[in-house]
Amino acid sequence: MKKKNVLIVFMRRIYIRIVILLISAISPLYAFGYQNHVENISKNTHLSEKIVRLALSGYQYATAHTRINKSVLTIVDYSQPSFAKRLYVIDLQTDKVLLNTWVAHGHNTGDLSSVHFSNSPRSKESSVGVFITEGTYYGHHGKSMVLNGLEKNINDNAKSRRLVVHSAWYVSASFLRATGRMGRSFGCLAVNSGEIERLINLTKNGSVIFSYAPQEDHDHILAQAGNSLPS
Repeated sequence: MKKKNVLIVFMRRIYIRIVILLISAISPLYAFGYQNHVENISKNTHLSEKIVRLALSGYQYATAHTRINKSVLTIVDYSQPSFAKRLYVIDLQTDKVLLNTWVAHGHNTGDLSSVHFSNSPRSKESSVGVFITEGTYYGHHGKSMVLNGLEKNINDNAKSRRLVVHSAWYVSASFLRATGRMGRSFGCLAVNSGEIERLINLTKNGSVIFSYAPQEDHDHILAQAGNSLPS
């Protein structure tokens, strides 16, 4: 019986590995060659290749753990100050930037710069890592989009924390002129009201969002996902 159980576990691991490899084979990351994607996205966004590779590892992780309906990848680069347009929506079929806009960070994440991140309720801090978009609803901030965090102990409380994508008056050119930075949310991805409709239409219902900060350089989940990608 013990040998049988060991065999079942072994076969299950082989099956999971085959599934991941099959997903990898049909992934848009392989359409033109992985390194070409990295170089093109880095060139088009001016993000470092390191951040792009982590984001693509996040996309790969998401394809293995949930259903992806769109070959679109959104990267939020929290290593940039809040006055920078640090949210990028990328078409993985062409590597072109579909949208580049401002995004606020959480109130307790920092002032001008993003320093502190959390997965805890009521922290009023942003979360990093890999998210999948879900549907939309109308709430206090108007049309908003639900996010689900995919990384255990990193951002998997995002949905229960009600971290969503919404518009905010404090993410605007006028607020930037008055304060030198963008305003801050309670952890949500708050964007300019003039961009919210387009952002939601591009990304809703099953696309990947990767939020980067320097601690993501040591995300073991992304490191494991990256092992299935070419070097």
